[in-house]
Amino acid sequence: MKLRHYRLIAPWVLMSLLGCATQEPTFVSQPDVEHKLSRIVVGQTHKNEVEAVLGVAKPKEQTFWVYNIADTATEYQNIRSPIMEGAIPPLPTTVITNTRVLATFHFDSAGIVKAMETARYFSVPYINEYRYRTKGAPDKILESVAKLGESAGFKVTALQKNAGTFTLEDAGSKARMAVSLADEFLQITSTNPHDRMSNEYRAYTKREVAFTERLAYAEWAQ
Repeated sequence: MKLRHYRLIAPWVLMSLLGCATQEPTFVSQPDVEHKLSRIVVGQTHKNEVEAVLGVAKPKEQTFWVYNIADTATEYQNIRSPIMEGAIPPLPTTVITNTRVLATFHFDSAGIVKAMETARYFSVPYINEYRYRTKGAPDKILESVAKLGESAGFKVTALQKNAGTFTLEDAGSKARMAVSLADEFLQITSTNPHDRMSNEYRAYTKREVAFTERLAYAEWAQ
């Protein structure tokens, strides 16, 4: 299962549902979502605990779960019947109007979170975070991440091997990713300053998704 499909449709397709005839909107609280996500720790939290915090994932596979946390509204759908048309009242259906967070989790064979990817769609700048449990020599891991970043079209800057940090810059824009490796955990924070509906946003997101998809399945990822 790939994350690309969900990440690339979220800003446009899901927002397009705003045109539906809906009532009773429910909006996602960013502080509430952040609090829930903070309770999930890579390398420690079991999938049962993830489900207790966030509910049932959709899609939900053995080692890969996706959560689409979104604003919703109630849409009333008319039921057509050949007998006594109009006698059945419209039925309420909950519909997604605007995705706010796409949270994905990769699990090891014991059901422990080994990777957590959080894409946010609240406001500019859009901050996405990626955290992976790793294995192997730190310098080799950093070198691998840097090469994957360059292959996705990013420029490696501010490299500090002793500190285990560097930056991946997007050519021609202020979008960038901060990379750090501490202990056995790789942390990547992406900052996207572009408008969510712009071509610049889309171009950067494609490169970001291509890069992070490779990370989750790298040899050094536990």
